Amino acid sequence: MTDTDLYIKKLEEQNEHFQQRLSTYESSYCHVFKNLENKNYDIDFVMFIACFEMFETFVIKELNGHFNIINVEEYKVTLKENNYSDDDVKGLIEVAEKDNVGWTTIKELYEWWESYKKDKTIADTVCDEKLKSLMEYRTWLWT
Repeated sequence: MTDTDLYIKKLEEQNEHFQQRLSTYESSYCHVFKNLENKNYDIDFVMFIACFEMFETFVIKELNGHFNIINVEEYKVTLKENNYSDDDVKGLIEVAEKDNVGWTTIKELYEWWESYKKDKTIADTVCDEKLKSLMEYRTWLWT
């Protein structure tokens, strides 16, 4: 299979994925807070909850709980089987490893959020760090 064939196949898979998402897309993103009781909150806390609830929606509706973490060794074998040059393999593996760091962080944030919802006694400093981390990877969301 040539590079062009692999690229076309990937585009076809992405198109199919986007068509499925489009067919199930809700017409409105009116948000109702699930993790706030009916009382007054400081705006910084509401912002924190809003960000993580939207993130949760993304993981559930857009990713279907699947994080794009690549098995680098299997990927390397596939590339070599498809006759990629050593330089190309090296470059693609570097990209995959970098992407793995991002997707691993996103997965860890989601797992942390799930535990936070159960135990809301986590220190503000930890919540601040998690929110900063979420903002660092926000451009990876809503593709």
